[in-house]
Formats: sequence, C-alpha cells, structure tokens
Amino acid sequence: MVIGVDTGFFIELTKDNSEAVNIWNKILSGDEELAVSVISLNELSVYFYRTGNIQKKDKLIDLIKSIPNIELVPVST
Repeated sequence: MVIGVDTGFFIELTKDNSEAVNIWNKILSGDEELAVSVISLNELSVYFYRTGNIQKKDKLIDLIKSIPNIELVPVST
C-alpha cells in the first residue's frame, strides 16, 4: 500500500511519535511505500533551519532520497 505523507509526518518522526515510527519501520522493512511531495523537503529544510538543527535536516533528507520505496512527487497543477 502507498501511504501519502506530508511534512508533519517527518516532524513527528523526529519527535519519536509512536504512530510515525511504526509507519517508518514498515517503510524501512519494505512492507509499505511512501509518497511525499518535494515541497515537504523544502518545508523540512525550513523547519530544521528554524530549530537550528542543520545536521539532522541533511541526514533525514538524504535518507528520504535514498530509500527506494519512497516516491518523491513533483509539484504540478
């Protein structure tokens, strides 16, 4: 199944929200797929810049880009 998520999912993941962690583990195990807009990557960058945690931003965005069952959806009308 493909699960669509937005920026809030990744923010909750960094806060160790149990629901987000459960979904994330399913993604990492290959049981589920994620669809996420590329806009969320920009919003994550802004979030981490504002919280002063640039290293966490780089790690998370690189991880998102590297997982094969995460589809980054381009913006279109």
